[in-house]
Formats: sequence, C-alpha cells, structure tokens
Amino acid sequence: MVIESPNIVKRPEVSVVVLTYNQECYISQCIDAILSQRVDFDYEIIISDDCSQDNTIQICKNYQKIYPQKVKLLLQEQNRGVARNFGDAIALARGTYVCSMGGDDFWILETKLQLQKEYLDTHPKCGLCYTNINICNANGEILHQRFLDAKNKPNSFEEHLLAKGFIAPLTWMYRRNMVDLYDIGGAFTDESFGFALEIFANSEIDYIDVVSANYREISGTLSRPNSVQKWYKQYLGVFRTQQYYCDKYKVNDTFRHKVFFKGYIELLYYAIICEDLTFKQEAISYCNELDCDMTFYMRICEEKQQVEYKLYKIRQSYAYRLGKFLLKPFSWLRNVLKCNKK
Repeated sequence: MVIESPNIVKRPEVSVVVLTYNQECYISQCIDAILSQRVDFDYEIIISDDCSQDNTIQICKNYQKIYPQKVKLLLQEQNRGVARNFGDAIALARGTYVCSMGGDDFWILETKLQLQKEYLDTHPKCGLCYTNINICNANGEILHQRFLDAKNKPNSFEEHLLAKGFIAPLTWMYRRNMVDLYDIGGAFTDESFGFALEIFANSEIDYIDVVSANYREISGTLSRPNSVQKWYKQYLGVFRTQQYYCDKYKVNDTFRHKVFFKGYIELLYYAIICEDLTFKQEAISYCNELDCDMTFYMRICEEKQQVEYKLYKIRQSYAYRLGKFLLKPFSWLRNVLKCNKK
C-alpha cells in the first residue's frame, strides 16, 4: 500500500529511499536528518516499511502527514525481506538521482545531497558516488571515525566481488537509470552488495572524501548477526551472490576459482557447526576437484569445534556464573585504574 498526498513534489531532482523494519528508536533521527538538508532543488522521501511490529509505521505516518509535499510511504502487506523491499521502493523513485539508506542510520552533513548532485551533474560517466562514514553504537556514540580507507575502498567489479566489499550504501547517490540494473536473481541476503556489483560492471563509481553519515552498529541486525546460525545464513547468502555474479558476468576461470575457494574455506567451519551437511559436502567436493587435500583442514575444524564446545560448557557452569557475579561489584575499580593510567 502506497500512501502519498496529491501535493507531493511533482518533479523531484532526488529521491531518498529509506528502508525500515522495527526501528522506532531511530527512524525519527534518520528522517529529521534528511529534512534538514540544505539544497536548491526539490526532493522526495520514500519510506518503505517491511511490516514492522513496533511503532515505526505510526511514526512514519505522522511524518507523512506533517510533510505531505515530501514524504511518500510504501507499507508492505507481508514481509518481503530487505532485498525485495528495496527493489519495491526504488521502483517508486522519480528523481534524476536516488539515495538509499536504512532507517537506523543518519546523515550528519547538511549539504550531502547538494554536494553529490553537483558531482554527478559534472561527472556524466559516474553512475554512483559515495562518501566516508563514522561508525556509531545504538546510542549514537562514535566508535570509529572515517571508517573507510584505501584498503577497503574497491576500485573495480573484481575487487568488490572478491572482497565482499562495503562502500557505505547509506551515503550513496546514483543515477535513476541505475535502478534498472537492480537484480535479485541470486539468494541475496542484503540489498547493496549485488547492486553495487551491477553498477561497477556497467558504470564508474566514485568516492568523495567527506564524512556524510553515521552508520549504526546494532547487535541482532542484518549487518551484526548475534548468533553463529544467523551469521552463517547472512554470509552464505553473500557467497551465493558472489557465485551468481561470477556466472552472470562470466569472469575468467582463475578469478572464479579464487572467489569460490576463498568462500568455501571461510564458510566450511561454520557449515559444520550449523550442521549444513549439503554445503559441507559441496565445499569438500569443490576443493577436491582442485586437488586440495582437505584432511588437515577438517582436523583443524574438528579440534576448534571441540575447544569451543568446552569453553561453552565452562561458561554455562555454576562456578563460572557465580564468579562473574562476585566480581561484578569490582568493575568500577578497573575503570578507575584505566582512567588513572590515561
């Protein structure tokens, strides 16, 4: 269901797409930061909610009523998952350029939209531009300033594919015609990795060296799984995306083997823990085809699993939990000693 006013801006230069799901604590800060942008053009805000169970939808409805000329709501009638929710939202974008972000993140540069629009206006070969970010916690406290550096800024389709790259999607601005490239043909578990690969394969991607946003790290979210099972599901999806794009763009065999072997080795241990016997056999078969002796690696996996199981049993023991309880009152002393050292 789409909720929009007849008074919504007719010809926006920029469409800002916000994906929300159970983010009642953060969505107001996200939307307020968008509304505070200083620009000399019209823009629209498309908020796409994926069946939130908290107060997120009501908060977004309130914004739509207060700012009917800017805000449009897409309320999914059933949970679509982040990749499909994103696809549905960007399909509604009418701007020459599009930005996208999660509802728990927020911009900190009031000229972000103006800066990026002017950049794309003057760089016709660039399909997408992005900036640096800070990492913050759930309370907005900065954990890491200027997170991106030369090591984690890919410059090509191949670099991004191999590194499973992160180029701060909350800072993106891309041309509306890039939306047509969006593809959910693989088992994608996020909206940004595959989309960036498509744009890398079909256009230039440029970096602007400013910090425009704060990326919020929250345990239990898609980017910060809080269990081994969720972590495995997330990164298995990323690996399937890598495989999909190796095939779609027909990379050479040497590069393909590099991507596949790296992915299988990284995930095999977690497949064993999560008892995914199908993937375990798939990984071993692939490595055997490359004449890799997996005996030593499998023994290391088994030994690591045994050690972690023993640590788990220790942490569950009464003595361990009692010790943590008795030491808790002295935590303040450790903090005092740290401060004195500084």
